[in-house]
Amino acid sequence: MFFLFLWLQTPYLVNLMLAGYDDESGAELYYIDHLASLVKVPFAADGYGGYFTLSIMDRYHRKDMKPEEGYELMKKCVREIHKRLIVNLPNFKVQMVDKNGIKDLPVISAKKLALEETN
Repeated sequence: MFFLFLWLQTPYLVNLMLAGYDDESGAELYYIDHLASLVKVPFAADGYGGYFTLSIMDRYHRKDMKPEEGYELMKKCVREIHKRLIVNLPNFKVQMVDKNGIKDLPVISAKKLALEETN
C-alpha cells in the first residue's frame, strides 16, 4: 500500500547545499543531490545558472580567499548569469557562513553591477 501511495503523488526532485562551520576543520560545504548522494565541495552552484558559474568558481576560487574576494567572485558569477541566461533575475541574495554564524551580505543586483561597469 505504501508503494502505491508513492506512485500516486507528484514527485519532487530536491538538491541541497548545506554549509556550516566546525571549530576543528573550519567552514564546510556539502552538496546533496536528489538521489541522496553526498559530497563535500569547496564551492557549488545549482540550476541553470550553475552551468555558467561553476567554471568561473573553478578558475578563481582559492581556499585562502578573504570574504571580500569571495564576494567579488560572486559578482563575477552574477555578471556571467546576466550575460548568458535568458531569464535574468534582478537580485541575488548573498550570505556568508563562518564561525560567528550566518551573515547577510549586500544584495548583488543588476542595477548595481551596471553602475560598477560604467565607472
